[in-house]
Amino acid sequence: MRAAARIVVALGLALAARESLAAPAPSGIAINPQTKECGGYWAGDEDVRYALPPGWKDYYPDYAKDPDRIVTEYGTCVFDQLREQSCCEALGLTFVGEVGQKQGCAIGGPPAASALGPLLVFVLWLGLRRR
Repeated sequence: MRAAARIVVALGLALAARESLAAPAPSGIAINPQTKECGGYWAGDEDVRYALPPGWKDYYPDYAKDPDRIVTEYGTCVFDQLREQSCCEALGLTFVGEVGQKQGCAIGGPPAASALGPLLVFVLWLGLRRR
């Protein structure tokens, strides 16, 4: 294989790998220390991103040490991603529901774009091979 073809294939593989390695963010809670409000928070995945509003801070369980607890400046709470309200109330904060502002696609293209990367590499390889 010629050097130019190797470079194109390597670049194509790098592009495909970059777009297919995105993973869902962990679930947690977000706290606004000024208003003493708390809510469930999920930053998103490969298809969508949710940003915290200004003034909010996110907290997550330490999945390696204790996946059922979140430690904050307000104390520690038992965390269940379907029952964030009990965690917020255990910290003495007002629960406000889900927190986060939708920012659109996380990687800059439609969700199917990551599936097209390997196909693009294959087509480029075939074209270069026939020369």
